[in-house]
Amino acid sequence: MRSILFFLFAFVILIDVQAQECGTVATDEQIEYMSSFKKIGKSFRVNSTLVEIPVQAHIVRNDDGTGGLTESQLNSAMSTLNGFYQNSNMKFELTSEINYIDNSDFYDFDASQEGAIGVSNDVNGVINVYFFNSLTSGGSNLCGYTYFPPSEDRIMMANGCTTGGNTFAHEFGHYFTLYHTHGKTNTGTTDELVDGSNCTSAGDNLCDTPADPNLSGNVNGSCQYTGTARDANNDLYSPIVADIMSYAPGSCRTLFTDGQYDRIRSGFESGRTYLNFTSEDFSVFFTANITEGCEGLQVRFTANSFGATSFEWSIPGAEPSSSSSSNPLITFPTPGKYSVTLTVENSSGEEASFTRTNYINIVDPLAGAISESVTYTFSESQINEELEVENPDKALSFELSEVDYEDMANSGSITVNNFAYKTEVPGNNDYLNFKTFDTKGVKGFNVSFDYSYSFLPARFEGTTFIPAIYDSLDLLIDTDCEEPPASIWKKGGNDLATVESVNDEFFPSSSDDWKSFNSYVPIDQGIEFAQFTFENISYGGNNLYIDNVIIEPDYSINPPSNLREDKLADVGISFKWDDNSSNELGFIIERSIDEQNFTVIDTVDSNVTGFSDISAASGSVSYRVKAFGAKDFESEYSNSYSVLITSFVKSIDTNELNNVIYPNPTEDVIKIRSNKSLRSYRIVNTYGQVVQSGELTNELTIIDVSAINEGMYLLLLETNKKQWLKHRVVKVK
Repeated sequence: MRSILFFLFAFVILIDVQAQECGTVATDEQIEYMSSFKKIGKSFRVNSTLVEIPVQAHIVRNDDGTGGLTESQLNSAMSTLNGFYQNSNMKFELTSEINYIDNSDFYDFDASQEGAIGVSNDVNGVINVYFFNSLTSGGSNLCGYTYFPPSEDRIMMANGCTTGGNTFAHEFGHYFTLYHTHGKTNTGTTDELVDGSNCTSAGDNLCDTPADPNLSGNVNGSCQYTGTARDANNDLYSPIVADIMSYAPGSCRTLFTDGQYDRIRSGFESGRTYLNFTSEDFSVFFTANITEGCEGLQVRFTANSFGATSFEWSIPGAEPSSSSSSNPLITFPTPGKYSVTLTVENSSGEEASFTRTNYINIVDPLAGAISESVTYTFSESQINEELEVENPDKALSFELSEVDYEDMANSGSITVNNFAYKTEVPGNNDYLNFKTFDTKGVKGFNVSFDYSYSFLPARFEGTTFIPAIYDSLDLLIDTDCEEPPASIWKKGGNDLATVESVNDEFFPSSSDDWKSFNSYVPIDQGIEFAQFTFENISYGGNNLYIDNVIIEPDYSINPPSNLREDKLADVGISFKWDDNSSNELGFIIERSIDEQNFTVIDTVDSNVTGFSDISAASGSVSYRVKAFGAKDFESEYSNSYSVLITSFVKSIDTNELNNVIYPNPTEDVIKIRSNKSLRSYRIVNTYGQVVQSGELTNELTIIDVSAINEGMYLLLLETNKKQWLKHRVVKVK
């Protein structure tokens, strides 16, 4: 359920370092979308029309207007960019005016501020490029990042990375859907074979970029490949070191291949033609503000279609299933995967259509939900059958470890190898999802686990000072399909560390290297489900271990209290109480005539905190109440409430009234034949509430009960002597 709440897939380039690694990754839907791109081919590319794509430059300066990228530096960077992209017949043009943002808060920019600056400055229909004095994420310096489509049309750059090299070109390559030459993973190796037999579906899906095992650390200062890795056929790799989309050092990367140029143009023609470029082309494309949620989810669609004058949406199973609006709001009523098709027409009557298969995923969070306590000691079967690992960047993530909390004598633990997590996107997030709980009757959870962690200390590498590198762990709870999960517990760096920092890879060696967490997590009334998740935020620090996770739902119920007279009652002996729990399913009312032997007289729903007894005989009567919940849990009894009843209802044999009240059961009316001793009537529900009343003045009174809900009621008849006679009436619709 988080895929729609969390994952922004950024592409980030560091400044001319040996390991040009980044967080390039596409969701399954994005990969499917890009795999559907039409094959353009060299002849199409060479003969295609030159398109001019607008770029809005946003240059951030200090409050007083000082600092910031100069106009000449910007023009030089644009000239270099256009030199790389001219073979795709694409030209990037600056809009007429630079947008200067004089705000010192953004001058040295952190990625967490993106929403604050982007929402108020983005221009529609162009590529918005922001230039900052420095760019960081999670405390680490970056050069820049952007996103695969569908996404914001936004590229974030550090000034120092804009004025030289090929960072700008690399970023635009990702924006126009180029993968890294080693494939679709972040830090992993390729699945492409050296002989090229699977080149169209593996690696970067291009056949003129040879299989690349990941050049990080495998290229020397002379730009020569030094690796010795072999593919699945035992063939040695022979990659192109000069490719701009590789992980070779920045100074070595100088070219795109013909296949990459074709894919760049394909990325434009199939995914970015809504950009407001100078062209007579006609295109269709659309996005959604959210693509996953629970039943009843409302999704706002937006058509980004150049030249379109009319729109026709088709979404089978949705409500409505069709629309002619350019940005309709659609409701998805039931779980399942929904495909969306947009057909547009231009002023010349041409049509274009685009379908996104299984684009909207509506889930039922209670499908497969559990209600019992669980203990995770992290065996292989638990990982495969009971837990779900979300690995957005397809790199290292949660996995089993043989390291164990020795005092617990368990089968192992779970770990994230942050020490080996090398990436250009600090703060890579990985998720370990536990099974969803059905929270009916649950008022909270007892949660505990053990953890062990160390971080890399500050150090010098030669003359270069490297600050300490930390990671973070967050325990989340998800109880709402539309809101992001809430953090229960989060620690990072020194707060997370259970031992002193170590310079090498960390492995806990004794119980002294572990700490424990134990807490009670309450949930609000009305919550239907809860899912717990560990989120590891890796900055490439050191290894994290988790063991002995226990999640125990709390079904206990606090007893109701303060039973007291309810003076608002219309008939009978009425009392009310205070509800001290949020998780009971109802209340059981008991009565005693001797204050010792109580018997159950009724059960009411959890939203009822009062009761009227219209059947007790005269005398001293006591009442008590207890709550009941799921899993046969019951509370203790409340205090007792005692009252002396003189007389208010006379019990008589039902047969006495059979010739007076008819029909019974009834559907529409009750007929009451008065014998002159009856003067009025009341119809009372099982909670003692009067739902209808009136006078009996005629020999035959016909009472219309068609407006009363189906159920069991008491019909009370008042005599001339002001005594009430009771008779059970069944209302049937």
